[in-house]
Amino acid sequence: MSGFLKLSISMFGIKTRYVFVFLLGSYSFLNIKFTQGDAVLTQQIPNVFLYAIILLIVLAVWEGNRFIGILTDRFHHKKISHKLLKHFFISLLLVSVLTPIVNVSINLVLESPDLFNGFNQLLGFGFRINLFLHCINAIIVYNKALSTARIEAETLKKETTEAQFEALRKQINPHFLFNSFNVLSSIIESDPKLAVNFLEQLSKVYRYLLRTQDLKTVPLREELDFIASYIFLLRIRFGQNLRFEQKIGDDQNEIPPSTLQLLIENAIKHNEVSKEKPLNILLERSNGSLLVKNNRNPKQKKEASEQVGLANIKKRYQLLGSEPPMIDESDEEFVVKLSLIN
Repeated sequence: MSGFLKLSISMFGIKTRYVFVFLLGSYSFLNIKFTQGDAVLTQQIPNVFLYAIILLIVLAVWEGNRFIGILTDRFHHKKISHKLLKHFFISLLLVSVLTPIVNVSINLVLESPDLFNGFNQLLGFGFRINLFLHCINAIIVYNKALSTARIEAETLKKETTEAQFEALRKQINPHFLFNSFNVLSSIIESDPKLAVNFLEQLSKVYRYLLRTQDLKTVPLREELDFIASYIFLLRIRFGQNLRFEQKIGDDQNEIPPSTLQLLIENAIKHNEVSKEKPLNILLERSNGSLLVKNNRNPKQKKEASEQVGLANIKKRYQLLGSEPPMIDESDEEFVVKLSLIN
């Protein structure tokens, strides 16, 4: 809110203020002449002199408000409305003081016997000009305040979203690396050559994770290439007990990185993968969406779950403003429908 405090003098302190003084004075003069407002004056005033008087009043009110704004700007108010009201009420005192000075000066020049001749008309005009300027100023102030608030809100939203994405990425990488090391530890002694091959494929997979960690989406084609390497690693562990098939051609759409990896990992976590009960995973397109299907072989003994996989994917789609994944679950099959991002 402190950034809004200087806005209340934004109109009165602009560099082109004298142009607006001239335009407002000219408009006021023409308005008075066309509506015959000068008929209420107690004496005839030449048009040139009347025009000069109006310009002088507008200039005095404007510059007086600019000076008041500079003074009141030193006092910090928590609300813009408080500052504007304070500025306005002080300006009324200013007009009340300036009016008799200008009125007396005019009558001295006109050599009027009554130095306060026309005081009421002049005071009313000064108050109207002052009220008009403050109304315009209030509109400008609140418009700028609203624009600033929107920018700050968008900035905060973006920073929050980025922080949430970063937190979600940190959930993915350690989780995947932990599982991969478990696989590696199980084969490193029994088949060193296979372990070396596993490490090579693991490095390819992890390079992808590192390369995409700052991306919100990746081309589906790249994600599928990554999944091919990932499935290779899984088949070292499960052999033909894990059956994977993808029926997706060339596709220009995108998805959040590691989405498919998390879904495959989720299927393995919750289902038995054995010779008697193989796990079948299928990727295919359907009506503009991507389907990830697996048959259900629920484990007798469930693994401890941190609820990272599906929750992570749903959260990332939500942050992207896309339709969240849809889950269709039956006794035989588990299907996740993913929106493809164009």
